[in-house]
Amino acid sequence: MGLSGTPAVAQGVPVVPGQEAGVTLALHVATEQWRAHAAAVVAGVAATGPDAAAVAVVKGNGYGFGQLLLASRARQLAPGPIAVGTVAEAAELLAAEPDIDVVILEPVDHQDITALPADRTVCTVASVTGLLAAAERGGRIVVEGLTSTHRFGMDEAELAEGLARRPVAAALAAGRLTIDGLALHLPIAQPTGPRRPTATTRRELDPDSWQAATPRAREAMAWGWWWTQVLDRLGLPEPARRRANVVWLSHLADSELAAVGQALPAAALRARLGTRLWLQDKESLRVSATVAAVHPVDSVETVGYRQRPGPRGATLVVVSGGTRHGVGLAAPAAARSWRQRATAAGSGALQATGRAMSPFRWQGRRLWYAEPPHLSVSLLWVPRGVVVPAVGDELDCTVRFTTTTFDAVVWE
Repeated sequence: MGLSGTPAVAQGVPVVPGQEAGVTLALHVATEQWRAHAAAVVAGVAATGPDAAAVAVVKGNGYGFGQLLLASRARQLAPGPIAVGTVAEAAELLAAEPDIDVVILEPVDHQDITALPADRTVCTVASVTGLLAAAERGGRIVVEGLTSTHRFGMDEAELAEGLARRPVAAALAAGRLTIDGLALHLPIAQPTGPRRPTATTRRELDPDSWQAATPRAREAMAWGWWWTQVLDRLGLPEPARRRANVVWLSHLADSELAAVGQALPAAALRARLGTRLWLQDKESLRVSATVAAVHPVDSVETVGYRQRPGPRGATLVVVSGGTRHGVGLAAPAAARSWRQRATAAGSGALQATGRAMSPFRWQGRRLWYAEPPHLSVSLLWVPRGVVVPAVGDELDCTVRFTTTTFDAVVWE
């Protein structure tokens, strides 16, 4: 069936040169399956401990769905704040959803946030200068610790120094500045040498829990234990201390989160979830590209902007999905195995000869690009011997959701 509910054009009908159809790159969602998966993820986090909860992340392009749509779904899944990436994203979401709290994941150390409502905006601070700026303007913050990811954050000495600065201490004492916890952005892969723990931390934590924990979980345990010592020294009033004794974590499995919770029974844990929450159930998501035109091409003809010849007997097919959608745009591959490196090398060698495999599939077969994608469409070769798709048919397309802008999201 087509997107409008009408039958799609049958495959294999005679080709009419130049015939065209509407152009749509669509994300199809098996609605109930997708919702059930998201609800199960949130419930799984909550089951790891008495004070563990999920925090939905809707940053960037909203994982292909759009930020506002995901924010609406997040409110149904779990109470509490919603995490965004930047100040601009926070402003858009707060304007659309006037009664939610928003956590900005990117450090706002040197940014102007005066237009955002201070009582509903939680800013991430990742430097001593950022702490001083936060003390001057007031509001709510989470402080970010430097983990083995080594992206943003303060190490222990920097964080202790920043919190001890007179303007920061004064703002905390006066209640103008509120700490909503410690943020830890942990690596996806297990660190080979977590930049923390220390020997002191190992003695303070339960030895059995420590021994059984993964390196990533140990890093979170050690930081969390250190944070409780810092809070003791700050001398905050009890309500403010309880509010600050929260550890915001990324990229921990539920088993790791449970281990951290056992090691830090007094701390509340907040698992920030993006890809795992919205995209992990790949069976519930499908991307389709509409065939917009089909052209039989003579073996001596050249096609496209760059006038390249095609394979003998192949048919040129124009489909929705171009650079404005994010199709054909690639990030550096994280090749770790020899097989992955060989694949990357092979792809590079083919592109050097002017050949590139597309992300589009027809009848289970990946199709070659005729040339690099255009702004809104791509030109593909359907090889001889394969049934040619008709205008209006849909090709499957493999995309990176976080860099793709769809023409439509279809709930099925």
